[in-house]
Amino acid sequence: ANAYGHLKRWPESITTYKKAREIFKELKQVPEVSWCDQHIGEGYVELGDGVEGLAAGQQALEVAKIRMSPPRIMKAQFVCAKAHILLGNNEEAIELLGEVSYSAAAGDEPDWKLYLASEEEQKRLAIAQGAMEQVQIIERRMAAIREIIE
Repeated sequence: ANAYGHLKRWPESITTYKKAREIFKELKQVPEVSWCDQHIGEGYVELGDGVEGLAAGQQALEVAKIRMSPPRIMKAQFVCAKAHILLGNNEEAIELLGEVSYSAAAGDEPDWKLYLASEEEQKRLAIAQGAMEQVQIIERRMAAIREIIE
């Protein structure tokens, strides 16, 4: 399933993750079902289906919060934020992306790739809203991290 996602073959990825989800559900493997939901949501978002993407992302987010798993929370929030963008819910997206950026950069093992992806989405929204001062702030933050990790 993961290989399909890396190849950007989203319909196959969704189908395969749904099959995996059913297997994990039969085995009552809550974390694995949630992991599948996150990837299903990502696939739908990549296909431009904000409704299905948000539904799957929210399901993954609920379980991640129950499990208190910061990495899973961040990734599910990112899927939900991108789904909100597709649905035109920019305020919800901005709020979630801010949480993702903060969480991704915090802690002992920051996820810089997710941080930069979240900042890039925030930048796109700021450009669309004509908030050029905010765009400059985001670009400075991104440049500071990229200069170190790339």
